[in-house]
Amino acid sequence: MRFCNWFAGVLWGWPMMILIFSCGLIFSIRTGFFQITHLGYILNNTLGKVFRKETNRGEGVMTPWQAVSTALAGTVGNGNIAGVATAIAMGGPGAIFWMWIVAFFGMMTKMVEVSLAVEYREKDSQGNYYGGPMYYIEKGLGPKWKPLAKFFAAMMVLGALGTAVWVQPHTMGMAMREAFNIPPIWTATVAVLLTALVIIGGFKRIGVFCEKLMPFMCLFYIIASLVIIIANITALPNALVLIFKSAFSPTPAIGGFAGSAILLTMKRGMSRGMFSNEAGMGSAPMVHATAITDHPIRQGLFGAF
Repeated sequence: MRFCNWFAGVLWGWPMMILIFSCGLIFSIRTGFFQITHLGYILNNTLGKVFRKETNRGEGVMTPWQAVSTALAGTVGNGNIAGVATAIAMGGPGAIFWMWIVAFFGMMTKMVEVSLAVEYREKDSQGNYYGGPMYYIEKGLGPKWKPLAKFFAAMMVLGALGTAVWVQPHTMGMAMREAFNIPPIWTATVAVLLTALVIIGGFKRIGVFCEKLMPFMCLFYIIASLVIIIANITALPNALVLIFKSAFSPTPAIGGFAGSAILLTMKRGMSRGMFSNEAGMGSAPMVHATAITDHPIRQGLFGAF
């Protein structure tokens, strides 16, 4: 545990924060802040296509909406609720500001990485498409970068074991125990059985399942958030002021010396923000690489969305 805490501190130091911010900033500048200037275009070609029920053109396994639903399934709830609460507890209210910053610039980071995943994806003998950072690192940068691609793939396996396999079941188990006094082992058992039923059907069944479930999850999340905000509407102005002031305040939520307070707030906000939207993590592009599309940017818009 001591080593993990030390490694996390090193990993989420200034170099990582500068890298995350710089990538999103560079992509935003080079595209003329596409996430703002073409917001209507993004919505029209993502959410608009879903409501218009347009026929998907191109090749792939999942529909674009199934791909984005599958990617969202890993963040809505655990990343957006538990992650935000942890960020505030560890970094103070100001961490929310830095989560907003990561989300804003992360829109372009995610659009780029999803587009690259589709551009450099591969097709197996059974007609299944697969891709991700490990493929576009090698194919886009050249064979000499293959060791980096392998290293990324290995780290993704370890990351999956530490997040999807442990964090989410643990969060569900603790929530069910606190709310209904259900032992975590029972929650984990049910989660394993339901997951097995879904993944046995392959990519297609995973996409169909997430496509049906995610709209209800997102709708419930949005409605619950609005209800909480409306119920506390009188405190909203002060809460916003506190968020912006705390983002640059020398007083963190759990103490610490003044010189490290702002850094702690930024670290918690950026790290949880990245975990919340997956921009730059590399997991979402793997899912989007299976999408049915005739152009990489078309699917990249779903990444920004």
